[in-house]
Amino acid sequence: MPAETAAEVKGPQPVQRPAKRRNSGTSVATEPVERFFLARSGADGAHPALDHEIASESEALVESLKTGLSYYVISEFRAIPDVSGKMPQIRKEAVKR
Repeated sequence: MPAETAAEVKGPQPVQRPAKRRNSGTSVATEPVERFFLARSGADGAHPALDHEIASESEALVESLKTGLSYYVISEFRAIPDVSGKMPQIRKEAVKR
């Protein structure tokens, strides 16, 4: 019985191409600036109750672990009309601080 190599057994393989991305119509022009807030102590959780702002997500994680409170991540956007095509669209743009 002759020994077969892996190339002979598998045969030619198809070329892998990256998937094409479609434009969803609501693209983000710039990356949003995220802000992190610790939840206010004693809040019922029905509505966001923000306490003090924290500089980074890693610091928010540590404070959340220490205090047992949740933390919030907030991104701010502005609606921008786009009438460049045949059909007007509303796009979002991140607000930079």
